[in-house]
Amino acid sequence: MTGWANTERTDVRPLPCVPFTAPRREKLSALYPGHRLVIPAGTFKVRANDTDYRFRPHSAFAWLTGIPGGEVVPDTVLVFEPNGDGHDVFLYLHPRSSRESAEFFRDRRHGELWVGRRPSAAEAEVAYGIKVRHINDLAKDIAHGDHTILVRGEDQKVDSLVAAHAREGELLQMLAELRLIKDDFELEEMR
Repeated sequence: MTGWANTERTDVRPLPCVPFTAPRREKLSALYPGHRLVIPAGTFKVRANDTDYRFRPHSAFAWLTGIPGGEVVPDTVLVFEPNGDGHDVFLYLHPRSSRESAEFFRDRRHGELWVGRRPSAAEAEVAYGIKVRHINDLAKDIAHGDHTILVRGEDQKVDSLVAAHAREGELLQMLAELRLIKDDFELEEMR
């Protein structure tokens, strides 16, 4: 089908949590200089045959990005790429489907006809305050180097891309400890 109207949103604003998520990522970055950190949101968990449980992103992913759970696209991955004394942070996500593509109509996990509208890469960068890359680039971008630490067990595809690292358990523990101390945004959310 052709002739669809352009649906790119021009009214996107940063989420209210963006000023708080950047310092969270900086704290984590300072703990792991020179290491690539890979934090998957996770993927669907099968309930029975072709029925999945409702998707819930990994807690560390949600805390570091601030993306509300209902807006997280399954299979999204947050990557901290070392850049000398810190990290460049990238969000690898599944972009919007063209309405002329078969995916739009047929893919029950990512097709917008089935799951609703997803943000474009440009919209996601504005809303989340994180540079966005296409999920198809993840494998080549994290394949090199032996200093990659992964939050393992959330996405089998991502797990298969990265060799096990001795500090994976430590990363999970650090993420849990960092989340214990609440910032002003989190305190307001809890009230």
